[in-house]
Amino acid sequence: KQGRVEEMAALIDDTVFDAFVVSGAPDDVGRELKRRYGNFIDRMTLSPEGLSERSLGSLIEQLKSA
Repeated sequence: KQGRVEEMAALIDDTVFDAFVVSGAPDDVGRELKRRYGNFIDRMTLSPEGLSERSLGSLIEQLKSA
């Protein structure tokens, strides 16, 4: 509410960010999602904004191959 979003973002280092978010190239993301959550979940929701159809297809295929 104070409009200090940039200041807040500067307080979140990569370690904290990586604890909550899986990010990277589609091939890396698929592997990391399976590593982190493969034994615990059977479905998930993705927000693949900006991915090409090819990259999204590759990510989905990786996740299906688990």
